[in-house]
Amino acid sequence: MDAARLHAAALRLRQSVEGQRVLLVDDIFTTGATFHTVGKRLIIEWGAVEVRGLVLARAPNRS
Repeated sequence: MDAARLHAAALRLRQSVEGQRVLLVDDIFTTGATFHTVGKRLIIEWGAVEVRGLVLARAPNRS
């Protein structure tokens, strides 16, 4: 979760997303923490109305 917070804190936008729908793209999905944290920041701090995710691969469960 700490890594997810660092990713979200490092995010800089080139233009406003206020009132927009945003598509987050990631190469690999593991826990979903990064998607959750970044998506939450996009909505709460930057005013996006919707955030969806697209993932190219999912990491296998490590049980």
